[in-house]
Amino acid sequence: MNGKNNSIRAIIILGVIGVLVFAIIYGGISATKNVGKSKTVVTAEKAIKTMNKLYDDIDVSTETPRKVPVSLEAASVKEALPEISKYPAQVDNTTDTYVEIFSSTEKTGEGKDGWLIDMANAFNSSGAQVGGKTATVRIRGIASGTGTDYITSGKYLPDAFTPSNELWGKMIEAQGTKINLVEDRLTGNVAGVLMSKTKYN
Repeated sequence: MNGKNNSIRAIIILGVIGVLVFAIIYGGISATKNVGKSKTVVTAEKAIKTMNKLYDDIDVSTETPRKVPVSLEAASVKEALPEISKYPAQVDNTTDTYVEIFSSTEKTGEGKDGWLIDMANAFNSSGAQVGGKTATVRIRGIASGTGTDYITSGKYLPDAFTPSNELWGKMIEAQGTKINLVEDRLTGNVAGVLMSKTKYN
């Protein structure tokens, strides 16, 4: 009986010793596995393990691509232009008999750049008569290129157009719109340099 108990005791002791040895070896390996490695290498290894775990949790599925109809036709200038109300008149007509003029912005701006506005207001106050009826003008300041687009597209047609230079009129004619030149220019808009005659000589 004592021999049997001794055998069991020996087995238990051996088992405990085995567990302790395994724990010591595992702990030693864990404690020394990063010895000799730089912090960057250790961090990279941890990152790879973390990425692998995340990768295992990813479910990849293939979706059917949606087909959207695409128009390759050029956009209509007429449709792209806003309503003319976006460019309100700086000077409005005061009579039923009037002429609407598109003017480039350097003649319908603020201060000295608004000289055409001053002239239009003076004309409307003058009581000028045409065919026995009082006539006035409406001035709508608009960039020359935009005004050209309104005219050539037919979106909105003024009675007259005074762009920044004659080239815009040529462009309108080139696109098949018939226009009549009334004056070469109302005023020049080319910058100049003023200096005394003494300095010039």
